[in-house]
Amino acid sequence: MATTLYHGGGDRPERDFHGAAIIGADGREIPITEAMVERALHALQRQWDDVKRRGERR
Repeated sequence: MATTLYHGGGDRPERDFHGAAIIGADGREIPITEAMVERALHALQRQWDDVKRRGERR
C-alpha cells in the first residue's frame, strides 16, 4: 500500500511506494499491488506445470 507523504514543496503530495513500483512507458510510477504479484505467480505456476507435463510425455 502506498503512503502519501508531504514534503513541504508544492501543493502535490508525493506517494511512497517503498520501492515497489514500475515505471510506465509515459514515465509514471505504477505501484506494484499484491494482486499483480499473485497474477504473475499464478502465470509462472501454469507455465511450470506445462513444462512438467511436456517432460512427462517424453
